[in-house]
Amino acid sequence: MKQNNIKRYLTWPIISLLTFIAAPLQGSAQFIENKVDIQLGASLGGLNGPSTINENGFILPSLFGNFYRYYGYGLKANYQVQRKWSVGAGVSLRQSGNWSYLEDNTYEGSANTQQVLSIHIRVHNGFSDLGIFNRVKFYAELAPEIGLSLLKLRYPIVFAYGENFPMRESTAFFGLKATTGIQAIIAPRVGFFLAISYHESWINGLLFNDKRFGGHQLEGGFFFRLSEDKRFYL
Repeated sequence: MKQNNIKRYLTWPIISLLTFIAAPLQGSAQFIENKVDIQLGASLGGLNGPSTINENGFILPSLFGNFYRYYGYGLKANYQVQRKWSVGAGVSLRQSGNWSYLEDNTYEGSANTQQVLSIHIRVHNGFSDLGIFNRVKFYAELAPEIGLSLLKLRYPIVFAYGENFPMRESTAFFGLKATTGIQAIIAPRVGFFLAISYHESWINGLLFNDKRFGGHQLEGGFFFRLSEDKRFYL
């Protein structure tokens, strides 16, 4: 059911993107290559994983596997090292909520915020002076990540050190993220992007038994070209 949420938002962006790519090919306006861009976007997706965890023979509800709302925002910088590959770094904020498990209400009403720092290597098609690759870039990206998971419980599940409701916990995690997407230039200094990503992370907290969690996201937004671009009419 969680995967259906992302599918509902895929159709219209893909149709719009294909229309945008096809229409300008009949024109003559062209752009020049740039080395640096800043990418600003939002994401919508879902967390993956089992709904329960077997902890020494006890079946317990999973924290991350039962969140049904997952979205975020991100800022990323890319630097083109060579014609077909780039490197960069990014920061993102991912939020999850709407925890639900029919047989247990341990984490009901809880919310989780993840602050993430990543560095990435990106492989993409080369820039062309004419045609579709003058304004469109298809890419694949791999990025190690480190982050901080901020868990806020609506109801306390342990009584420790006199802490009052709601309980909170900050836990570090690390992981790996893979992304594939497309960038399209719409003006000399501005373009938009659309991507699909998957990440897998490892974590060890006190208020939950999950040791790892994964997530898939549909990402979209704008990027800003920082080099001096020019437009030619032939």
